[in-house]
Amino acid sequence: MDDKDKQITIIVTMVIVLVCLLSGLVAFGHMSYSQTYTPPPAYGYVNGTVFYKDGVTPLIVNDTGNGDYLYLSGPNSEKMVTDSNGYFSSVNVPPGTYNLFVYRNNQNIGYIYSFSVNSGQTVTENVTTSRTPTLKLFFPSFVKITQMEHTKRTKNV
Repeated sequence: MDDKDKQITIIVTMVIVLVCLLSGLVAFGHMSYSQTYTPPPAYGYVNGTVFYKDGVTPLIVNDTGNGDYLYLSGPNSEKMVTDSNGYFSSVNVPPGTYNLFVYRNNQNIGYIYSFSVNSGQTVTENVTTSRTPTLKLFFPSFVKITQMEHTKRTKNV
């Protein structure tokens, strides 16, 4: 085989690999949380959303290092986190009775007691916690208030 044949073989091989990779990425790109998940026949599926006390504002629970997590307790116990919309899911959950707890700073702030998961079933459990949404104040970067200025302003009021 001469150099030209080797180059052609390499180019053809690269094209085949590229086509395989792209078709895999396209197929993977169509997956999302919103699609329906069908669990294997021997398992169930648990999902839902965690809300603040108002029942409307999603609570993001995704920092297990700081003690922020959901705990699914039952025949198959596991820690979970939510996405940026407060949504959580657990696939391949063995049938049985479960409890779901929400922890913030390792303190229980919400729970769902005693729900059943059956084979092939999807269970949706939305959790409303005891927490109230916090107001986040925004100060532009050019506004700087030192502790001394803050003290002066509050004493003069």
